[in-house]
Amino acid sequence: MSPAMQRAISLLVDANGRPVYKRVLDAQSMLLGYPVHVVASASSNDTLFGSFSYAVAKSMPMELQTLKERFILDGYIGLILGQRADMQWTVASTSDWPCKYLTFA
Repeated sequence: MSPAMQRAISLLVDANGRPVYKRVLDAQSMLLGYPVHVVASASSNDTLFGSFSYAVAKSMPMELQTLKERFILDGYIGLILGQRADMQWTVASTSDWPCKYLTFA
């Protein structure tokens, strides 16, 4: 989640004025008993939390491309270096899946 969403969730209180999610601002942030990672570049409205035990990250080998067409006339060679990465679930997700995605408007 983003730092802005972390602050917004920490401000939620119950009918008695007590914070609902007390551990969301801890050094090891927790939301509904699951660890939460705070990422500065995350979307300010979205939160993804839960058990990521069925997630698999895979990546392709690094790829280097040489671009000659536009640059060769000026005596240059253009290079593009990239690597693809992807995260996938090993089993199909359902409504009772331990990983949840929340969007706040």
